[in-house]
Amino acid sequence: MTIKAKIATDFLIAFKARETEKKNFLGLIKATIDTEEKSASNQGELTDESVIKILAKFEKNIDEVIKAVSPDADALAKAQAELAIVKSYMPTKLTEAEIKAEVEMAIQNGATNIGGIMAWFKDKQADKKVVSSVANSLLNK
Repeated sequence: MTIKAKIATDFLIAFKARETEKKNFLGLIKATIDTEEKSASNQGELTDESVIKILAKFEKNIDEVIKAVSPDADALAKAQAELAIVKSYMPTKLTEAEIKAEVEMAIQNGATNIGGIMAWFKDKQADKKVVSSVANSLLNK
């Protein structure tokens, strides 16, 4: 099942269960995906990778909201609930130990600079800041 299909299924479940907040947020995500599919740059249905990019934008925006509304308990709770929904569709990111192992593997396979190591992580789900710091520490030994 694609991520888009899972979101659509969860939307219907939330609708039937009368979970208004979850249904509304999933509807917003669905609408964003549909708009992206209809845009001139895309021909047809989005891939899971494209949907993950859309979800990553939602995640980033929600993180900014959480930082901005800290004293407002209701807004903070709503943002945290939305973040949990988004993260449930995102693939798990590599841990720091896994990143270190991957960086070492990239170096063994010929990556001699930060650009080569970052290219190694192009298709992997990892925090790019952590990758950069681990790479810099290992390259500067």
